[in-house]
Amino acid sequence: MTIERKINELEKQLQILMDIEAIKQLKAKYLRCVDSKLWSEIRSCFADDLTTSLADGELSFNSADDLIDYFVNNMVETEITMHHCHTPEITLTSETTAEGIWALHDYVIAQDVDLCVQGAAFYKESYVKQNGRWLIKDIGYKRVFEERWAQSSENKTITKSMHTIKGKR
Repeated sequence: MTIERKINELEKQLQILMDIEAIKQLKAKYLRCVDSKLWSEIRSCFADDLTTSLADGELSFNSADDLIDYFVNNMVETEITMHHCHTPEITLTSETTAEGIWALHDYVIAQDVDLCVQGAAFYKESYVKQNGRWLIKDIGYKRVFEERWAQSSENKTITKSMHTIKGKR
């Protein structure tokens, strides 16, 4: 193998690693924006023709704007969320497309309805690279488990939150 060919192969491998890392950063930004309720910033994570199948298909949308409208209208300030994804399995299917599977652990405290939810799921996503940036094209997850309980039944009190705590400002 010639030195030029070796360099060419290394450049290809480096690009693959850079693309996978960019997709990981995209997912991290998506999760941070969801939990911080940064709806205008989260828009930059999605392709315009985004499709979704969240909550085992219960939440299906056919555009990024429809999903964001759902977030704005349903994830109110008194709802505290934590979404952690890990163990990514990312496969580049071309120079501009990829697929990924992520393990999710989420925790929700819905103060207005005295409800806590904890669960695990597997996200399945597809990505597209447009104008040099990776975007989420399709996003969905299926639950491994979900548990719910009344927040008050655990005799817990939220003492800190980046969002409004019910009864405190």
